[in-house]
Amino acid sequence: MKACFKLYTARIRERLEGVYGLSTREIEVVRHVMTGNTNKEIAAQMNIALRTVKSHLAHIYIKTGIDNKVQLFN
Repeated sequence: MKACFKLYTARIRERLEGVYGLSTREIEVVRHVMTGNTNKEIAAQMNIALRTVKSHLAHIYIKTGIDNKVQLFN
């Protein structure tokens, strides 16, 4: 089961990098969002400012053509 999950997450990462051009840090923010962390929790876990999390999210939305976090799950 873990091997399947790793393969799945590797494919998602590849798509986020290749198709959408997300940076490593932006992909890390996406991973935290997908696990249900709040912006404040993401900032604490990544050791960055809350404003930086919001900036990463804004770039993610632009690059992927979405409007909010919920759309990341679709």
